[in-house]
Amino acid sequence: MKAPECYRLLGLPDGASYEAVKLAYRRRARLLHPDVNNHDHAAHEKFIQLTSAYKQLLKIAPPEPPSAPQMPPEAQLKRHIYIQLQALLKKQRLPRAVALIEALAQRLPHDVEIKQWQGIVYHRSGPQADACW
Repeated sequence: MKAPECYRLLGLPDGASYEAVKLAYRRRARLLHPDVNNHDHAAHEKFIQLTSAYKQLLKIAPPEPPSAPQMPPEAQLKRHIYIQLQALLKKQRLPRAVALIEALAQRLPHDVEIKQWQGIVYHRSGPQADACW
C-alpha cells in the first residue's frame, strides 16, 4: 500500500503530521474494531487495512521531537545570573559578585537557593564584603 492510499484510508491529507495520523487512527479504529463489530467481516477487513496503513504511516511520519520546555522568566533570570555569578567568583571579582547576588535577592526575596548563593558569596568575599557597604 502506498502512502497516499494510507492517508486516504485514515481520511487525512497527504503529509499529515504524526499526531494527526495517531488521532485519525484512534477515531477510525474505535468504529471498526472487531470487538465492536463482532459479526461484520467487512468491518474486520477494514480494521486490518486501517492498522496496516497506520503502521506504514508511522514509519513515514516520525514523531516530532519534543521541544525544550520553556522556563518561566524568573527561572531564566536566575539561571543567567547563576552563570554570571560563577564567572565572577572564578575571576575573584568579589565586590561585583556581592552586588549581583544582592540585586537578585531583592528581586526574588523568598528563594532559598539564592539565600544559599548569598552565603557562598559572603563566605568567599570574607572581610572584603564589609568594604562594599
